[in-house]
Amino acid sequence: MRDDILIDDTPKAKRRQKPTKQLKAAGRLWKHSRLRDIDGLFPQQDFPSYFVLTMVRNPWDRLVSY
Repeated sequence: MRDDILIDDTPKAKRRQKPTKQLKAAGRLWKHSRLRDIDGLFPQQDFPSYFVLTMVRNPWDRLVSY
């Protein structure tokens, strides 16, 4: 959606990075941020209601990257 925070290096994310640079977080905001890195972006009491999606790439592709 329009108000989603995109942290990536894709063309769409690069076009929408301006709002991301204005955010104040406890750690570095990047596509591999940990939960403790984004502390300060959202109220802590809201975390349990969030939906978390994790994607793991193909194990063979991952092996080739290593």
